[in-house]
Amino acid sequence: MKLEVPPTTVFREMLVPDGARLAGWAALVHGLGVAVPVRRPSCVSGQYVSGSRRAEGAWVVFDKRYWPGENSATMTSMS
Repeated sequence: MKLEVPPTTVFREMLVPDGARLAGWAALVHGLGVAVPVRRPSCVSGQYVSGSRRAEGAWVVFDKRYWPGENSATMTSMS
């Protein structure tokens, strides 16, 4: 199963920080289109972040080194 997470600038009525992509639960919820709460949405910046992560409003912003690449969104099913 391949999960397509379309790029977005808004997640749950919150602006995604400039130059960042959704990650973690925020990416899964957005990609699957489900209506579940996400307490602390996260994203990966397109730039380096001092200390590897920072809080920016409601967001946890991770350093660009944490982006696993475009092929990482592929999940294999064990059926």
